[in-house]
Amino acid sequence: MKFIKRLKPHFIYKNNLVCSNNNEIYFLNKNFEKDLITKLKTSFIDKILFRSKYLSRLLRIGIRASIYHKNMFFFSYKKLLYSYNLDQKKTSVEHIFRKGRGPLNYTNIEGLNNFEDGLIFGEYFSNPLRDEVNIYRRESSGKWEIIYKFEKNIINHIHSIAVDKYRDCLWILAGDFDHSSSIWKIESNFKVVKRILYGKQIYRSCFAYPTKEGLIYATDTQLHENSIRFLRIDNDTITSEELHKINGSGIYACELKDYLVFSTSTEPRHSNSKIVSLIDNKPGDGIIKNKSDIVLLNKKDYSFKIISSFDKDMLPYGLFGLGTIMFPSGLENENRLFAFLSGSKEHDQDLLFFNL
Repeated sequence: MKFIKRLKPHFIYKNNLVCSNNNEIYFLNKNFEKDLITKLKTSFIDKILFRSKYLSRLLRIGIRASIYHKNMFFFSYKKLLYSYNLDQKKTSVEHIFRKGRGPLNYTNIEGLNNFEDGLIFGEYFSNPLRDEVNIYRRESSGKWEIIYKFEKNIINHIHSIAVDKYRDCLWILAGDFDHSSSIWKIESNFKVVKRILYGKQIYRSCFAYPTKEGLIYATDTQLHENSIRFLRIDNDTITSEELHKINGSGIYACELKDYLVFSTSTEPRHSNSKIVSLIDNKPGDGIIKNKSDIVLLNKKDYSFKIISSFDKDMLPYGLFGLGTIMFPSGLENENRLFAFLSGSKEHDQDLLFFNL
């Protein structure tokens, strides 16, 4: 295991890791050498504040979701969606998020029957009143258009959208509470959108991996015990089966050559008080121990293994963020694992590398 200070991983491009330090985006090669790609626009004050990992957590400074799509990189940064054109070496602002800091994940649709190729995202923002939530698609012009809208009183927000080439569909994973916790199926280029399962925390998830028989996913809740589960799809019969109990909320995951990798997060108790939500540093009922694990699922035999664990620091969740371990997006064709720690007692805001 190797640690690199203050680098956040985003995705793999031609065997290089695309990563960032605040607004600066780099290639990191196999020798762990950095090469600057571009710098996103930021203020002098943000540059100063980012030097403190605690202030950067408090103010949520840094790049969030990102993806590679058709010779372009895309990044969410400070409520803006940036693109970087690899041919032109040009950075542009393409979209301003109407609420929040942008999506948890972007989704690349390519070669899926009955769908247009394209880049999409679902809105993610604090939405206790369950206002409308949109799904956007990027047009060839670089403009982002709404392709589907969840009307008011249906969901809080969208965690992710998974591409399923076994069933020629997309799966929407939505949260968070009551009947907003739900799994939706999209068919025929968004002409058909069906709510499949809803109303229980076992249907609250941020990552889904399609197989011939169904979906592997992890639950994401601070309210009840979490697990990695299998959504078995047998014609019109769909059931959710527990595969493996996990320590906490399963917010982040990634795919390697031979493994699915999940991390567990520590989240606070649910409270209707804004003040309590900001200053609380006690984990919710669904968090067994106040630590984050990295859990491997072997694709061949479905065996599970925890390869590393990191204790949560004592800082309050609402102000300084959850205890999490994040991964690059997309598929890694080797068994190289990059991870980013946040909210941990040791190696907070550092990049980890495992050669599995």
